[in-house]
Amino acid sequence: ARTLEAQLFSASTQADRGSSFPMMEVEPQIPPTSGELEVVSEPQDLSRTKLPDAVDVSEMDTDALEESEGATGSTTNSLGGTRHADALAVHAVERGPRRLWLVRVPKPPEVTALAALEQELAAYTQQVKLLNESASVKKVARDDARKDTQAAREAYRLCRDAYNACMEVVTPLREAARGSAGAGPRRLRESYPELEVWSVAELDERLAGMEYRLQHESVPLAEEKRLVAGLKRLAGQRARVAEYEAAAGAARDPALLADAARARAALAEAEEEARALREERAAQKEVLDGFWEAERAVDAEVEAILAERRRLKELQDEAYARVSEVRRAHRERKDAYYSSRRHSTGVRALLREPGGVEKARAMCGEQVDRQLAVLRDNDDYRAEYLTLIEQQRGRPSTWEEGEEAGNGARRGHSRQPSLPLTEEETKERAQGTIAAVLEQARSRVVDLKHAAAAATAAAAPHPVAVEVAVPVAPAEPRAMPKKAPRAEPAHPEPERAAPEPESAFELPAAVAARARCETAAAEADRAAEAERQRAARAEAEKKKARRAEKAKRGAERARAAAAAAEMSAAAAATVASAAAAAAAPAPALAEEGAAAGGEGGVTYEAAQGATAVAGEAEAGPGAAEAPAPAPAAPAGARRKANPAILATNAPLSVAKAMVAKPAARRPAAARKSLVKTLRSFYRENEMAMVLALIGLIVAAVAYMSLTAA
Repeated sequence: ARTLEAQLFSASTQADRGSSFPMMEVEPQIPPTSGELEVVSEPQDLSRTKLPDAVDVSEMDTDALEESEGATGSTTNSLGGTRHADALAVHAVERGPRRLWLVRVPKPPEVTALAALEQELAAYTQQVKLLNESASVKKVARDDARKDTQAAREAYRLCRDAYNACMEVVTPLREAARGSAGAGPRRLRESYPELEVWSVAELDERLAGMEYRLQHESVPLAEEKRLVAGLKRLAGQRARVAEYEAAAGAARDPALLADAARARAALAEAEEEARALREERAAQKEVLDGFWEAERAVDAEVEAILAERRRLKELQDEAYARVSEVRRAHRERKDAYYSSRRHSTGVRALLREPGGVEKARAMCGEQVDRQLAVLRDNDDYRAEYLTLIEQQRGRPSTWEEGEEAGNGARRGHSRQPSLPLTEEETKERAQGTIAAVLEQARSRVVDLKHAAAAATAAAAPHPVAVEVAVPVAPAEPRAMPKKAPRAEPAHPEPERAAPEPESAFELPAAVAARARCETAAAEADRAAEAERQRAARAEAEKKKARRAEKAKRGAERARAAAAAAEMSAAAAATVASAAAAAAAPAPALAEEGAAAGGEGGVTYEAAQGATAVAGEAEAGPGAAEAPAPAPAAPAGARRKANPAILATNAPLSVAKAMVAKPAARRPAAARKSLVKTLRSFYRENEMAMVLALIGLIVAAVAYMSLTAA
């Protein structure tokens, strides 16, 4: 017993190498082939656990042990004696089997700062989303502003081109007016540079005035001399003045004056039109400048939103990088923890295989060396490791408690920690265990004796007195001491507070304002969408009205064409009847016509009219329907006739934005000529005139028929 105790104590002290780090033990049970494993989170400190000085076997029933050797087997120890196998089991239960050691990896705690980082990232993401929506709305407004600016630019270009075209007409008219109306008198005056007056009457008037001053006024001597010199000079110019006056009278030709007047009138009209176009161009330039300002303002808003979004995107990327770094570090810690668990599971699997103990021992040694190297080299990891181990540390357990945990406890559930047993408690527990095992051995020996006696009596031919086995009250076993209650520490450690983030996170003011304004922004988006739909419906109604107006005009044209066709058919029938009537007595009609009107004038005119009507009938009703093409009016005339032609050609938004145009472009004194009046009347009443012409033709044919009859 002492030798076995020494061997167990030597194995235990050899296994405990005095490491300062918590160890996990993976140990094979007895027998090794059973394959059961046991993992104890916190192995007991073997240096503080003392075994009994000696195992007392003197109380065992030696005779009973010797008698039961054949049934239960025996073992020879180093002292040369034989002992029962149950005696070895006592020490095996007390000391346990040889163990394999692993460095325990603590389970990483949940990262509390990750929630704050994710909240910050979500805030930046929401703000970037709001800015994206605002940028989309502003981009739509910018596109609309650009369309309006483009339309205003096109309208301004039309006004500018019209003004330039008008100035191309005004400039030659100005040159012609200068050359025709003022060239003759100007050149004539240039040929008489010495003259001070340009008519004899003016010369006489000036001479009379100077003589009056000399005769009736008191003038200084110098002034008198000047007046006398002037009288002489003007008197000497009388012949030249009379010559100039005669030449000027010859140059005043009425035809030239009329041409000059017409040129001045045309110039005045062209200048008036140019003035109106200049005002239109200035007004359209103001409209274009307004659209430019609006477009630049929207562009500035879009650029400001995009700049803010770029800034927030950088902050979002930084927050995402921090979140990713925290997640990566936590994932690495969890991977290390679960890798350690998988390594422990692999060691257990090796121990279940025959001959896998050495491989398991090698794997454990590699894990211990690797983990200790990390703990030795990385100070931050070592500090965090020791903190987590202190938080997650369980009670130091004995081998018996580890045996119970390995056989019955569920893996992953923590056990209540307790203090290690004292020396007296260990001795009492060992003595109680030995007494219980010896009592079991005595009971078994007694049972074997009774069974042997019963078998001998049954085999005898005559009855044999059999010793009745009277149950003897077994010796009261010594009570095993209960586990000592957990002693309260002298200085209880304060409860550790839950880890908090390093700094409290607060949403940025801009993000909070954006979150508050999200509802208002959504309402504004819905209002803008409703306005766009309303504008689309209004545009559709306008298109529908234009199509209805176009269809109405087409129906009117069709009705007019049908009426013209009916009148043409009636005229053709009348012409046919007249031709049939005129084909009978042509000589008599000629003589009657000569007697009535002379040389058959009426008949000739009627024949000419009939020929014309017949030609129209041969041409068909389409010829009567198709009006003669009107000559194209020049651009200036069309603008004068309709000043708002530019506004109708311009887009709707530009036409609305344009200011009111001048009402009159022609001077009030100007009058249209008769030809222009008739031409405009014909254009305005073309259909009525065609119908009237057809009526006249029908009347002429009827008159011819009556005359022929």
